[in-house]
Amino acid sequence: MSTHRRRVARATAEQTMKNVELARAFLHEVLARPSILERIPTDARLVLIPPSEPELARRNLSIAYQMVESGESVFLQRVGVPDPDVPAWHETELRSLQFQWLVPRFPVEAPKFSQADWAITYERQLDTLIVDLYGRRQPGMAVPINPHMGLWVDQRTHEIVGYVLAQFLQTLVSKVPQLVNLLSTAELVGATDDEIAEWRRARESKLDEEETLLSLGDELDRVGT
Repeated sequence: MSTHRRRVARATAEQTMKNVELARAFLHEVLARPSILERIPTDARLVLIPPSEPELARRNLSIAYQMVESGESVFLQRVGVPDPDVPAWHETELRSLQFQWLVPRFPVEAPKFSQADWAITYERQLDTLIVDLYGRRQPGMAVPINPHMGLWVDQRTHEIVGYVLAQFLQTLVSKVPQLVNLLSTAELVGATDDEIAEWRRARESKLDEEETLLSLGDELDRVGT
């Protein structure tokens, strides 16, 4: 067997084992909350998506895409999602959905231009920042676009209403220091007073009208490179 084939076989075996562990975690969730099964269509193929393993999530989504292309009904279920500390996010967060082709697009309505008008939430325990560009919390789901960033997409309209930034302080701020400025107007959940003071000191510039959608776009482009 060639080196390439051995690598493919090893990667396939690792994916299979991780999916077995994911299925076990899903079973525990079902036993704790049987109502989960009520949302899953009886004729659908179930694909499990882990929130904390981007590579496995991408591979499982790829399988889901292939199923949809072949005409099968596919249902996605996120497994192991921690409960958010912010009640508003808990009420609107979707953990499962009927899979369909998503073509994310911005709404006809333009997003708010200035950071001061966005709704930003940072959850310290998850090290995750959610940026709502419309100043309201839309029900939807994060669609990964790279290991640390996802689009917050309205499930019904496929409209992009914001961004989800994972490993925000651990990775993204180290790569793009200007992103720490987003914490200046964020609701900070689970952060200590000392941490908040440190982040305030770490800000590179005073919040002004130049911290806008355009500057955020430039910074997120750097995250993806």
